[in-house]
Amino acid sequence: MKKILPLFLLIVYISNAGLKFDYQRLDMHYDGLVFNNNYIFFYGANNSIARTDLNNENWELIKIINEETDIIKIRNEDSGFYGISEQSVFRLNSEGKPLNTKSFEAVSEFKDVIKLDNNFLILNENSIDILDNDFEKINSVFFNENIVTTKMELFNDNLIVGTTNGSLYSFVNGIDNQPEIFDFVEKGLIDSSSNVSNFKINNNYLFFSLNNKIYKTTDMSSFEEIISHSNNYNVIKDTLFCLKFDQKNIGAVNDQIKFYRNIDNNIEQISNPNLKRYFDLIISTGFEFITPDIIFAFGFDNLILKSSDGGINWNVVSYYKPGLDIHWVNNQTAYNSNISGVVYKTTNGGITWKSQKKMDFDIKNWAFDYCSYFDDSGKGVLFGSLTQKGYPNVLYTNDSGNTFDTTYIEELGHYSFSSYEAPLIKHGSDYKLFYAGNYNNWSYTLLFTISDDFKYAKKERIDSLHFWVIKKYNNHYYALVRDMRHDDGQEPDTCVYHILKSIDPGINWDTVVTMRTLDTIIHYMDVIDGYAYLGGIYWTGREDTSSYHVLYLVNIDNRSHKLLKFDNMGAYNSFFKYRNDIVTGAKNGIMICSDIKKDPWNWDLKSIPGQTIWFIKGFFDNTMYAYTLDRHFLKFTFHEDTPVEESGAEVIKMFNYPPYPQPANNHVSTEIYWDSRYDMQNATITVHDYTGKTIRKPGEISVNKMNVYHGEIIWDCSSVSSGVYFINIRLGGTTRTVPVVVGR
Repeated sequence: MKKILPLFLLIVYISNAGLKFDYQRLDMHYDGLVFNNNYIFFYGANNSIARTDLNNENWELIKIINEETDIIKIRNEDSGFYGISEQSVFRLNSEGKPLNTKSFEAVSEFKDVIKLDNNFLILNENSIDILDNDFEKINSVFFNENIVTTKMELFNDNLIVGTTNGSLYSFVNGIDNQPEIFDFVEKGLIDSSSNVSNFKINNNYLFFSLNNKIYKTTDMSSFEEIISHSNNYNVIKDTLFCLKFDQKNIGAVNDQIKFYRNIDNNIEQISNPNLKRYFDLIISTGFEFITPDIIFAFGFDNLILKSSDGGINWNVVSYYKPGLDIHWVNNQTAYNSNISGVVYKTTNGGITWKSQKKMDFDIKNWAFDYCSYFDDSGKGVLFGSLTQKGYPNVLYTNDSGNTFDTTYIEELGHYSFSSYEAPLIKHGSDYKLFYAGNYNNWSYTLLFTISDDFKYAKKERIDSLHFWVIKKYNNHYYALVRDMRHDDGQEPDTCVYHILKSIDPGINWDTVVTMRTLDTIIHYMDVIDGYAYLGGIYWTGREDTSSYHVLYLVNIDNRSHKLLKFDNMGAYNSFFKYRNDIVTGAKNGIMICSDIKKDPWNWDLKSIPGQTIWFIKGFFDNTMYAYTLDRHFLKFTFHEDTPVEESGAEVIKMFNYPPYPQPANNHVSTEIYWDSRYDMQNATITVHDYTGKTIRKPGEISVNKMNVYHGEIIWDCSSVSSGVYFINIRLGGTTRTVPVVVGR
């Protein structure tokens, strides 16, 4: 498990002073679900749960612990839930919101958790830790050093523990007793490297998997083998069900979601044999029964399938196909399309995605490249590439993706369009599609105009230029283009770029600025407040590094440009403005310039350890969506926690001594002095985490006044997890911030 030292957290907070943000990963894989009378909770990656109501209409992503690890297990208890991540234990209320959490410096990652009486049993690789109701460690039970555990379960008052060594341990009437060991290797059923795992309890039976076979028992003395077509199984009413996806190869059509029922060892497929859904790659990690008829299957890539008729038919509740071609039309709604004409849509800010167009015969011959465009008017279009003659090469919608139609445009049939080499814009009622072409030593751009009803209008040619990016600003269009002609008198590896300007994005453009760069590929542009921000890569040819990232700033009014950054930290693939700050992606974070006019060279790195922000795909108000270099999908929420001074508020003197003890366990205090004209009992005191986010339930904070100007502030920090926190004390017009390290 990744650990972040408290000192490092403190450094991160200080470096992020001013602009603050929270972020969460939206790409997930699901490993399990729990539910109650109001909600269903899917859990897995990123210490998050995706909560939905029973109708799957309202979704919320809830962060359990601020660690980039997985939730291993969540179980029900009387008034809520409890569970573990890789090295943390937590309790949730009935709405899935964290009540208390605790992290441990463990030798190995946690495997499972069970509540027994008033204690919590946490399964480690080679032991079981026993915690009290407050997550304080009481004792540990150790296995033989050669034993590696898998999962555990309670069955008929016995604690059952599986291993990777082909054996099963049964603790009878208490964890303190010596376990009974069932060695399936000695029974000749498996070899010594076989897993005993995947326990299911139903009525009087304990089911478990033994390698790729399923067994059941009632008395832990005899074990009956159950025939199964898949190790992905579950049990309800003593009947075993299993789920299997058939796929010919990666990227092929999954034309069968096979759901089987086992009655008296007779296998019967009960799912609809004509069921067809398209997924590029499905790996299901499990399924659960909500009722005998309502079943949810879950897995990787936010995969959630639902059956409402006992497994006969299945519908997609959520499936997210990762990819960079995503179009946000507002802060909740976006479209994502893949190479086979399948369009996915989210209406809740990226938590869940649903396929709007399934794979069918009409568009199955699309090539790899395509261009797409969606807007908030409900219009959307995909232009396919290199399709066979007569087959549709246009997929479009006029109703926000509720329905799609296809058509064939002969004039587009010979070209290969790519979102990264062929800009597609909407001008008035026309679509403008720019195609960069080459023939021998001749380079050019073809400009196709397609009408609003997806009819071919005309084709024009712009010689010698390749259009890379087009942005609209102040009713003008600005284009980043590369001049493909050799620039006489320059080095042969000189790249010439132009920023062009036009009111009507046709074939006539005015030059704003020309840039000659050596060994530099400029690949991105945004236009903000009269400046064009250009990102690119400079190829060094050195052994220690292959390239540096470069950032240019173009003043489009006075037609000048300058190099701002030359480093290996920035990504510079997109830019936006938040209040007065310019923000772009960077290695291990984001970079922010607070005053581009006065100090354009000063960019602060806001650290996000392990997350290189590569493409910013949408920004609305205070919400940003971005992809990381390793294709994680992140949502940022920007905010400023700097207190707003009341009009006419007097700035007073206030001083405090360092808090004690450090690190704190359950309580921490700080001695403080203030202006005697004010009463510290009237102070506003809040607690924030290291990102600046206010802790909603920090625990009790009290003021022990010693006299009119001197006292002690005491914080009961037992309700928060280990980490760095900041106590903000606001009195009159002054705020004092006290950093506190909590460690247990």
